[in-house]
Amino acid sequence: MKVLKYFALLLLLLCGCENCPTSNEDLAQNTIFFNTKALNSEKSKIFSISSNSNNLKFRGNGQIFSAPSAANNIAVLEEGENNFKELFLKNIKSGEKTLLLKESATIKIDKPAISPKSGFIAYQGGERQLFIFPFKEQISYLISNDFLTNSIPSFSPNGEYLAFFEKQGESERVKLKVLKAKNNTEVLIDYTFEYGLPDYSGDFVPNWSADSKSIFFSMEIHSELFTLNYVNLEEKKFSSIPVDFVGVINPAVSSDNELVAFTGIDGNIYLFDYKNENTLPEILVKKRNNLECCNNSLFSNDNSVILYSRYENSEMLEFSASLEIVDLKSKKISLLMNNIEYAFWNSYAKQ
Repeated sequence: MKVLKYFALLLLLLCGCENCPTSNEDLAQNTIFFNTKALNSEKSKIFSISSNSNNLKFRGNGQIFSAPSAANNIAVLEEGENNFKELFLKNIKSGEKTLLLKESATIKIDKPAISPKSGFIAYQGGERQLFIFPFKEQISYLISNDFLTNSIPSFSPNGEYLAFFEKQGESERVKLKVLKAKNNTEVLIDYTFEYGLPDYSGDFVPNWSADSKSIFFSMEIHSELFTLNYVNLEEKKFSSIPVDFVGVINPAVSSDNELVAFTGIDGNIYLFDYKNENTLPEILVKKRNNLECCNNSLFSNDNSVILYSRYENSEMLEFSASLEIVDLKSKKISLLMNNIEYAFWNSYAKQ
């Protein structure tokens, strides 16, 4: 199976068309966008594939750090001249590509996340700076000097809000901040964690509910006690659920707000009926050996499938993961691709 995946990828790298027009079928909500690197290659490539392993399509060079928007746009980070990065806005339907920003000796760009339904991109600039960029204005606005560097900012599904983590120093506690995208001086949530984030080699992401009303995250109280946390944006209400022993890392909620999937400290992926006090998290995806780590779980829009990354070790080196999906009803696991880094459902595609 792995040989076939490598062969298909190599064929597309040689023959793929970056700016070819795309059919509506390619842009369905069950399409997955991901970053990958071919063996012995320095350049990252963007591909898409359907959840049934069909329609593997080359989408161009660069990296993405968020799902495509409802307008079929992706924020692409590419290596330019002199190893300076360039930020592009690319339409995955028309193939049109627009240069937005260039790095220089003083300007840095990393981890761009595009808003699902509004014209904004948030990106890390410099060591701890976070900017928001309305790409029609061509001006970046500094919104934080304390951005948590091992995290990725996250826009709400309705595009109105931006959530991100802050940390002033190693001895300081982490903060969750939420502000309005169109008025980035209006802070809606400024929450200081009572305890720290879990010990984790990857990037933390504040995960939104599909209705844009809640944000999910986790805390580690000690090595055997974690909490699943979520905040209701409208009520400013914080909820915390203790989870013993298994740990909670990067919890993601289903679109009906009934289930949460997360990575445990053992590297397995768990499914949790978090509203039911009489249930415990159950293993959904089990690692195959002591070194593996499965993470970055995301529900499909219809909650029938979860995509995730399976790393060969807990260090989670770049482009070392396999892209897999698990069917929640049959528990069947399918391998889609190897050597990937970050993957997203095309959740905001119009049906």
